[in-house]
Amino acid sequence: LNECPMYIAREPIFSALSLCVGFTKGSGLKQKVDPIVYSLRESGLLDYIITNNMINLTKCLNSVNFGLPTNSLRPLELEDFLGVFCIYGGGLWLAFMVFVIELVLNAYLTSPK
Repeated sequence: LNECPMYIAREPIFSALSLCVGFTKGSGLKQKVDPIVYSLRESGLLDYIITNNMINLTKCLNSVNFGLPTNSLRPLELEDFLGVFCIYGGGLWLAFMVFVIELVLNAYLTSPK
């Protein structure tokens, strides 16, 4: 078994848990389920249930992100600054072109005719 047999929702209902359950808007079930899930979490039973009773736990937990951005912090890489470098390089190029145009215009306007 190399795949997760469960459907995992994309967004959590409340951010205290990494796993979530989805309800329709205005559903009264959320108010009934939240206290149960909180008590399971606080007692440690939720972790026990997840780790001991879930088939292919590592495969299911690795597929949770679905390519969506996470809220976890990570070290910045050089690729994260490519946009900033492009804007900086474009500004330098524009400044250089303005400088060259000023030199050419100054030489043209001040030359004896």
